[in-house]
Amino acid sequence: MPKIVLYDVTDSTWRKLQSWPYGLNIPSHPSALCLKDIVNCKKQADREIGNEIGFLLPPHLKAREVTDWDPIDFKGQILHLQPTNAVHKMADGWLFLTDPILDGNHFHVEVNKNISANFRVHILRVEYDNVTQAWPMLITVAIPNDWDRDTSFVVYIQNPPQDQNFFRLFDAPFGWDWLFFHGWKPLNNSDAPLIAPARAWGLPYQIRRAGKKAILVIPQIPFVAEKTEQFRILSFATLRDLLKTIQDFLLPTSRDTNNPATTLVGFSNGNNILTNMITSNMAAPKGSPNREAITSMLERVIAFDPPEVQWAGNALIKACLAFRKNFRPSLEFRLYTHNWYDQGFAILFKELGWTSIPSKRFPFYVRPGNRHSIGYFPINKDGDIWEESGQHTLDLLNKGSNSPRWDRSLRNFQNIHLWFPALFMTDAIR
Repeated sequence: MPKIVLYDVTDSTWRKLQSWPYGLNIPSHPSALCLKDIVNCKKQADREIGNEIGFLLPPHLKAREVTDWDPIDFKGQILHLQPTNAVHKMADGWLFLTDPILDGNHFHVEVNKNISANFRVHILRVEYDNVTQAWPMLITVAIPNDWDRDTSFVVYIQNPPQDQNFFRLFDAPFGWDWLFFHGWKPLNNSDAPLIAPARAWGLPYQIRRAGKKAILVIPQIPFVAEKTEQFRILSFATLRDLLKTIQDFLLPTSRDTNNPATTLVGFSNGNNILTNMITSNMAAPKGSPNREAITSMLERVIAFDPPEVQWAGNALIKACLAFRKNFRPSLEFRLYTHNWYDQGFAILFKELGWTSIPSKRFPFYVRPGNRHSIGYFPINKDGDIWEESGQHTLDLLNKGSNSPRWDRSLRNFQNIHLWFPALFMTDAIR
């Protein structure tokens, strides 16, 4: 196993994040060639103040009201909503899904006026003595200030960079876009999901709202992490060593454990990396470090909106259920998606004892015991749970008085896909 050395770069990366690139006008449809030729791309880009970066920055970061990476407390503050039908709204509170997450034909949303994540954040640079283990190069670690010896790890495998992603003109691991999208964005609230397209994630807030204590680990995912030898699949033995090193580095008085309890979370194409991690480590020889590590560590898998192609969702479901059947019967599997996966859903329905297959048109959510939960929330052109929930949320925030109509243009894949981690972590980790 590679020797792992960590360096705390929290302060220097915060200074970098605060120096955002004012309006580097990135081509709206960068080509794969452009992404590979970063130097020439930068030269060709116009140095102008554009709307894209400013739109994605949360108001409190723009106003320089934060001084470090730690998620701030929102007490008596108001949530700034993006324009809905050309109307700017201000709302007193922040939104979370509550239990049960469905209330009739919309999500069960509650407004919290005061929220506190109570996490501290460290940004860690990672070095390996094995040159073939090249990622993650940078890790965001959020630790609850009230952690105890039984606090487990949540490893969030997010969407790796794709050719169509914006803001990919800076070098990993310290480029501004990498720090923002692979660090700041998953940690913080900026605007409310369901009613604004800024797609707040706020994972520490959701973990806290669920009443759980967990150390959140967000590895920076490089380009095509699952495709090349240099960026080969992360073994569970290496993941175990990495988590143990983080534990020794940041929590030296914590319990001495060889196999830290771990929840793996995948989002979007990050689920492909998660699937490959599970299948490749299951295939390791019996008695090998990888087989021993995955069997001892992995307690829960959470999947947020895997890719819509059938093979991706089917492979994920089959891998998780095979691992539970053959290695760890207590594994919890939680899936939240707007996509329908024929083979995977058929297997899940059989496990649930369902004799008839529900309609693809209508949403459903089941959580039998703690073995698994399945949430299916499709996008329909002529009205669906997303539109109903968006309007319900506006009505709730406006207390039923002069509530504007929900902006139906928000009901598109780009918004709804990114609302999954922004909404469902509270339920998934509960």
